[in-house]
Amino acid sequence: MKFFSLIPAIGLAVLGAVSVVAQQPSVVIDELRAVTGESAKLRDVVGNVTSTNVLFQGPLVYRGLLKIVDTIEDDIPNFDPTTPPYDDDAAADVVNALTLFVEVHQDLLNTITGKRGLLSRFAPPIACALRSLELSVDAFVFAIIGLIPTRHDQALNLKASLDQALQNAIHVYGPCLG
Repeated sequence: MKFFSLIPAIGLAVLGAVSVVAQQPSVVIDELRAVTGESAKLRDVVGNVTSTNVLFQGPLVYRGLLKIVDTIEDDIPNFDPTTPPYDDDAAADVVNALTLFVEVHQDLLNTITGKRGLLSRFAPPIACALRSLELSVDAFVFAIIGLIPTRHDQALNLKASLDQALQNAIHVYGPCLG
């Protein structure tokens, strides 16, 4: 009987350990790298869309965007609002990872924008996926910015440049009709 009374305590200890791990700068950097990797893979897929393969590749574009959204949404719960801000050295490392994320993501968005003509029959689901991506990226980046106050302005500038690429892609693909 006493064993079963320990189960809640063990569960709380495990959850506490996960929370502590998630607060480390290395975890945030790894999460940024994971999303950056998904963006890079999709950028390659979109870059290879042609008039001869668009019927097969087109669905991969919006599915890939939604996979990025899922990856981000899986990472956001790892951000504990009680985590103390990182020191400047750790913040600099996070900003370096954030910079790469923004660069790769902008390249992906610019590639998607450039392929609008070929992807026209997939515009509605791509438009919806872009809007979902926008919401997820906002939450993700703001969670990160909260951890790096010494690099706040630099991170906000990165977010602003990413927002511009997102808004351009959203504008090009039109309204979400789904």
